[in-house]
Amino acid sequence: MSSPQTTSTPPPPLPPVMQPRRAPRSFAGPFILIVIGVIFMLRNFGMVSTAAMWQWFARYWPLLIIVWGLIKLMEYYQAQRAGYQPRGIGGGGVVLLVFLILFGLAASESHKVNWEQLGNEIDVDEDVFTIFGQRHSFNAELEQPLPGNVSLVHVISDRGDVTVGAWDQDKVKVSVRKTVGATNDTEAKRLDEQTQPQINVSGDTLTINANTGGAGDKPVKTDLEIWVPKKAALDVATKHGDVAVRQRLGDVKITTTRGDITVDEVAGNVAVTLRRGNITANRITGDFAVDGRVNATAVSEIGGSVRLNGDFFEGVNLSKIGKSVSFKSSRTDLEFAKLEGNMTMESDNLRAKGPSGPVRVLTRSKDIRLEDVAGDVRIENSNGEVEIHASRAPIGNIQVDNRHGRVLVSVPSKASFQLDARTEHGDIESDFEGIKVEDKDREARGTGTVGSGGPTIRITTDHADIEIRKSS
Repeated sequence: MSSPQTTSTPPPPLPPVMQPRRAPRSFAGPFILIVIGVIFMLRNFGMVSTAAMWQWFARYWPLLIIVWGLIKLMEYYQAQRAGYQPRGIGGGGVVLLVFLILFGLAASESHKVNWEQLGNEIDVDEDVFTIFGQRHSFNAELEQPLPGNVSLVHVISDRGDVTVGAWDQDKVKVSVRKTVGATNDTEAKRLDEQTQPQINVSGDTLTINANTGGAGDKPVKTDLEIWVPKKAALDVATKHGDVAVRQRLGDVKITTTRGDITVDEVAGNVAVTLRRGNITANRITGDFAVDGRVNATAVSEIGGSVRLNGDFFEGVNLSKIGKSVSFKSSRTDLEFAKLEGNMTMESDNLRAKGPSGPVRVLTRSKDIRLEDVAGDVRIENSNGEVEIHASRAPIGNIQVDNRHGRVLVSVPSKASFQLDARTEHGDIESDFEGIKVEDKDREARGTGTVGSGGPTIRITTDHADIEIRKSS
């Protein structure tokens, strides 16, 4: 008996899946780009300065993200009401948002920087300070009678050149040339009014203040040309700018952070403190002193002593120093009792003509040549040659301690002295009779008495020769 056949009914077809409608593309990104483009267009047409644009963006860039978020929120609720599927930010939006945040943070941090102070530190030209604005120039002249009790003129300037000249009138004259960085003429005039130079008298001191600090963090450069009677002493204090002083009868003090200094014809003492710049000084009857970090130094015709203390990078030139010379740096310690000729010092050599002793040079890695030396000489050196030409009377004691460098000492043919010279891995040569040279193992030694004896010449070196010569 067969089983009954059953017929299965196929299930009804499923209804088609309805894809949700997607909302139109967001206009938040294009809106932000349009805003940025409009700002740059206004800048190109001169309606908004770069400085104003940068300041606005540095402070208010988060508003662009807020506007972006509001637009996206509005689009979300609009899509909900219309039955659309809201759109996300998208890959391009993420890139734009990340760029906006990073650039905005950088702008905010840079806006906090005191660019004027930074420029003073790294010697940025004033054109870089005004790159985000416009340069405006102002000129003025100030005059004021000089009270009879004033004996000191004090000049203060944060940024700008200072030139001080002399005249015979009993008053002070100041010529002002000012450069202001501002976004427009109105702001420039306001900054000019806030930075008017000031002249004040207190006791025996007359103060000339460039007042560039009156602009706050705005860039202001004020050049001062000052005319005051010769007799008053002078004290100039600047942060950034060249200083030139000429024809003074009193003492001069100059302090600056950055700038070149020129001093000429001063019948008094001169003291300079400098962090970076060149120094030129001529015809000073008193003492001359420098402290700081100096590029090139040229000093001549000084009636008193010269004292140089600090770091000197691009060479030192001295000539005709009436009294003692003292030079101290991280590498060299030098003293002369007097310098009738000249001296040139660079990183790898020292040349002096006409120094008078006691002469003391403690240094390293320099070739040293002293000509027309008189008096005692003491030298310590390494990795360089030493030449001493003691052709002027009286000949003093000479002591040279050198390492890895040749030593030559020349004295007059009729000089009297005692010699004690030693070198390892080198030879000793002498033009004088009475000097005995012995070679033992790796050491050569020269000893003896020339003439009636007297001063002692003591020399030590190694891996180099020693020569004792008669000067021509």
